[in-house]
Amino acid sequence: MVPHRKLRSRSGSVVVESVEPRTFMSVSTWSSSTVSSLSGNYFGDVLVGDNGDPWGVATGIAGQGSTQETWNYTEWDSDLDDGMDSDWRTFGLSINTANNGEVDFQVGSGTSSYTTSPSGVIHSVKIAADVSGSGLSMDWQDLTVSFYRDGRMIESDSLADFGVSTMNGGYQQEKGVVLTPTATNCNGVSIVGSVRLQAAAGTWPGGTDIMGQVAIT
Repeated sequence: MVPHRKLRSRSGSVVVESVEPRTFMSVSTWSSSTVSSLSGNYFGDVLVGDNGDPWGVATGIAGQGSTQETWNYTEWDSDLDDGMDSDWRTFGLSINTANNGEVDFQVGSGTSSYTTSPSGVIHSVKIAADVSGSGLSMDWQDLTVSFYRDGRMIESDSLADFGVSTMNGGYQQEKGVVLTPTATNCNGVSIVGSVRLQAAAGTWPGGTDIMGQVAIT
């Protein structure tokens, strides 16, 4: 039964309005000393890349399945002689939130988009922070994940900040979170937040040695 609330008007009459039931997604986490490659129907990855060089490894890649659809080339740090620190940069990935099949992707100053089918059902979202090598760190902050049905948001949740670091030892580290909506008919999702990538002075990470992964199934 759909719950209702009673509102009393200025004339004293009572108006009954339906109230949409509140639903809450389930959230689980994992951590590992090895780095995995997340897969899904859609993905949006943040990479250290080649620090924004348009002829090198991209700093943001989004696509469907195993197909890359769009790339971003954000410069993380203009002076790498004292290490690398991107500071906090905007991340955004939205899929079919307006029920028009549009996918919007943002990493730092780079934005891009492509079009997909608006009919696919979204079951879960995985978000991971990964580093491979000493003297590296990857952090997520202020993450909010929202699920949509036919252009209307039906569930939303803010996540605790998390990340991984080998600044003080270690080599490979991964930490992640899985979100599963209560609703089973979602066909749109948005993930927004901030990322920070760092490398200690004298450390020269490869293009995928610092990485944030988002996989949507």
